[in-house]
Amino acid sequence: MITLSPDFRITNSNGTDITSVDEWGRATGLVQDCKWKDAYSAKELAKSWFQTGRVALPYSLEGLLRGNADFDGAILVGGVAEAQTRFDDVPRGPRNHDLLLFGRAPRGEFVVGLEAKANEPHDELLSEHIRTLENRSPRSAIRHRTDLLCQALFGQPYSDTRFGQLRYQLLAATAGTLLADKGSTRAVLVIMQFMTSACTDEAMARNAADWRSFLEEMPGRPVSAAEPDVLAGPISVPGNEFIPSGIPLYLGKVITETEA
Repeated sequence: MITLSPDFRITNSNGTDITSVDEWGRATGLVQDCKWKDAYSAKELAKSWFQTGRVALPYSLEGLLRGNADFDGAILVGGVAEAQTRFDDVPRGPRNHDLLLFGRAPRGEFVVGLEAKANEPHDELLSEHIRTLENRSPRSAIRHRTDLLCQALFGQPYSDTRFGQLRYQLLAATAGTLLADKGSTRAVLVIMQFMTSACTDEAMARNAADWRSFLEEMPGRPVSAAEPDVLAGPISVPGNEFIPSGIPLYLGKVITETEA
């Protein structure tokens, strides 16, 4: 069984407590985003943690963690909405996580990076992302950043032919989660896919295919995690000068149907 500690709380990156869906939007600044509304991923993630009016562990996430014996008896001790991490030496802005969770278990402390999706993709394809930023600024360091990400996760620099069709957000989310808490002995990346009235069958199929393509390139090809409610791992990434290679990494996805 996975539980929340008695003093579990979710905060924003400045430590302000979040005790409701509305506070989540205000404290993170997401309320100013035109997509902060029912049926869109950011708000549906917040709603999934406050279904009863007070903070509670979403059943889908509890089931995913409980399904891997490495998290038997785990206790989540806190979370940070819109947490920021840096995974390289590029001055461009930090990585924003929808929600980072911190926990402890008999096998050690761990961090969980949650990425919420509804109808939207996992950002641009790597090839598109590079082209977009280089068109915006010829001095962009995006190729350097992409080389570092691919080297850390796949053991080789970026290649259009091999990695160009992967989604940038999946690489960045994994790297950021691995670096989110230097005191943790394990890292978990979870995709929370919400099935809402805004979702199309095409978008759901696209996100599923993109997730599988990413898993197929990861060390050990943990493609079992392409199926919902399966937490694959641990695996170990090659790492680089910023991202360590020795942290056991787990990957999984849950799908949650909503009323919105």
